[in-house]
Amino acid sequence: MSLSAEEKQRIYEEEKVRAEARSMAEKEARENVKERLAIGGSGSVELLDGKVRITRNLIVSTLRGFPLEKDIPLELIDSIQVEDDFFRIIAKGENDGRKTVSQDENAVLIAKPQRVAFEKLRDVIHSKIGMVEKIDTGTSESDAEIAMPTIEIGKANNRQRLKWFHWLLIAFGGLIGIFILLLGLVIAIGFAVGHKQQMQRYEPPAAAATGTVAVNPETGGLSSAIANHASEQRSTRPWYEGGTLSRSTMAEWKRASYRNRLATASDFLAALWIEGELNAEIGSMDDLKPLAVELEKQLSSVSSGGNQADSQSVSTMAAGCIILMHLKK
Repeated sequence: MSLSAEEKQRIYEEEKVRAEARSMAEKEARENVKERLAIGGSGSVELLDGKVRITRNLIVSTLRGFPLEKDIPLELIDSIQVEDDFFRIIAKGENDGRKTVSQDENAVLIAKPQRVAFEKLRDVIHSKIGMVEKIDTGTSESDAEIAMPTIEIGKANNRQRLKWFHWLLIAFGGLIGIFILLLGLVIAIGFAVGHKQQMQRYEPPAAAATGTVAVNPETGGLSSAIANHASEQRSTRPWYEGGTLSRSTMAEWKRASYRNRLATASDFLAALWIEGELNAEIGSMDDLKPLAVELEKQLSSVSSGGNQADSQSVSTMAAGCIILMHLKK
């Protein structure tokens, strides 16, 4: 049965309207994904159904003791702060905004160019909070349905784009891991060169240089003389010498002595100093000691936070701490 020209034209117009509706739905879905996710320097913030999820990278989570993921229900959000360097959610009854950003697990560090994306996310969250409040205060079911956006259209496309964003985040984390490994290798090489130069400048006492140790039979013989000599060497050795943990794991760091940990921390910083990459005014190794003390403290804090960091290398974790302490130019 053949169709008349009018019927063909009607079918064509209907197909055209449906195609335009599908195109508009896909465009709305893409915009919806962009507005619901913002990625910052120390993590990302994503708006999900009825909650906001904060996701952090492993280094920040380990150093600060924060969970890798934290969900905040929309009804518990009191306010949202967005500045050039951070995004923070102030939850009802949880914090009052007086914590520093580095101490607040509801905050994410961002760069200035990322502020626009986080401001858009803030506005979307505010609109969602307003809709929740309308429903809670007695808005009729029909009004609530009108206020809620249509989320069924393009739902499959939304899931596909979210998967793409997740893979992008994983790839970005891999690049950061490679950068940290390369930085750790550079620091280790610099440490080896600096340590060799220090050993060349070090002049041991005459007894150690000749390989002889005086024996005093009246005070205990050879073993007593060796013990006295070793004790004398330890007492006269500078604080920054004797570090042996640069190629060790965090589990070995945990078991080492404080002197060994401090000397190893000074080796990492001395390597940056020699290469001209240390972000501090240093004139001598003694000027380096306060920074080494703080670096040892940060690394020991990571090692005491549980067993999840025991298998990590000291050089890798030191590189991450140095970046967070802003010690590298």
